[in-house]
Amino acid sequence: MSKLSLILTKDMLQREYVINKKSILTIGKECDCSEGSVWKYLKKYHITTRSKYKYKTPPKKVLYKEYIINKKSTNTIAKEYKCSSDTVYQHLKRYNIKIRNISDSTKKYKSDIQQLSNINYATVYVLGFLCADGCLYKIGNYYGLAVGLKHEKENESLLTYIKQIIHSNNPISYRKPFNKTTNKHYQECRIQIYGLSEKDAILLRKLGIFERKSCKEFMPNLPIKYQFSWLRGFFDGDGWVSIKSKKQSNNYYCSLGFCSGDIKILKQIQNLCFRYGSVSKIRNKNVAYLIMGKKDHIKHIVKLMYANDTFSLKRKKNRFIEHGLL
Repeated sequence: MSKLSLILTKDMLQREYVINKKSILTIGKECDCSEGSVWKYLKKYHITTRSKYKYKTPPKKVLYKEYIINKKSTNTIAKEYKCSSDTVYQHLKRYNIKIRNISDSTKKYKSDIQQLSNINYATVYVLGFLCADGCLYKIGNYYGLAVGLKHEKENESLLTYIKQIIHSNNPISYRKPFNKTTNKHYQECRIQIYGLSEKDAILLRKLGIFERKSCKEFMPNLPIKYQFSWLRGFFDGDGWVSIKSKKQSNNYYCSLGFCSGDIKILKQIQNLCFRYGSVSKIRNKNVAYLIMGKKDHIKHIVKLMYANDTFSLKRKKNRFIEHGLL
């Protein structure tokens, strides 16, 4: 029995869809699944579905003004009228309103991904972070780049920094995705860079950033002086530091770690650290982990990572400072 079948039960769908009049889109977001999945279970339990044209949507004149004149997206209109973007799309077709292509709908937002080819301490930090937490995706003939983080002031500053590096005016958006581990929703801030070209996608792949965590990520071939700035970016994305006090002693245990869905990139990091005299171990289960446990080795690598600190997450950096590792 799948986890989804335990969530989308007949009683739950009767309550939320029939009694509470929630839309399929809303139920899908709350259960962290697609509209198609909710639709499938409604059909499975023989629950009569509402016509998509019964949703509250604007009349033709208003829809024309919002979509054509005000240049609002289908997603924005859908949020304002509490329906799905697909419902708005169907009404556009129904009213014979010309639908914009991706390049038309994203003209007001600009970015220059090619800035990442200008290798310096700032861009390689961003490359490291995007390799850990960025996601390249494709819609039609165009590409996009998405980065999502837990909603905190410092994380917003990081997203703003990334926007500055790639000269982007794309807004930071907010949403509440569902965490299957904690079984709760959490606040997320994210940027989505729309309308990227094939040339941009080729550059990102060349620099180690691929589609949807495809486990093809790698550390790009960088000059030696930039490699630890890249590692600092990767650490801010998928790294951690653990510091525990020893009982009846002023000393403490510490470990430095990185995680990835692909063991290859961790072996690259392991080899980089080994060249500078630091030994680490890799554990490969569902997710691969690289762990460094010797205090002197950690201190050496941390000093190299923060030697040319153009930007870093203070909450991680401060832990090293507090315990004399930096």
